[in-house]
Amino acid sequence: MAVGRNYFHVDCYAAKEAAESAEAKLKADIQLIKNMWIENISDTVVLSQLYLELNKLIRERGISSDYVIFVLNYCIKNRCNLRYPGGLKYYVDKQEIKDAFAKKEAQKAISNATFSIDEFTEDNSPKFSVNKRPSGFSSILNRRK
Repeated sequence: MAVGRNYFHVDCYAAKEAAESAEAKLKADIQLIKNMWIENISDTVVLSQLYLELNKLIRERGISSDYVIFVLNYCIKNRCNLRYPGGLKYYVDKQEIKDAFAKKEAQKAISNATFSIDEFTEDNSPKFSVNKRPSGFSSILNRRK
């Protein structure tokens, strides 16, 4: 596959594109977290400390940026005592917030699924199946085909 002057294997190019889109999403999420912190928690935050804590949480511990955004929204809505970037790690580990995030993700998964009745069995009870709608960036690209 030729892209400009470069040649790529099809699978390698797809992996490169996926990595670039994931990195772009991560940068956008970190920018969103920074803006939320400045607007709602403290506008005098030391940004290098905030970025350091976000890198520890997201890159080192492997916590998703969506979960970190959810935790920050939760702290803002519930007026939690969050004053410095290092305190974010305590709220990330809080079981109450983990349960709320799991509930939100389950509701999202249910809303993305469609139910259909395939056929009736011998005892006249219906047989159900669940068809999941594709979500994410790939679903946008697949609609064009």
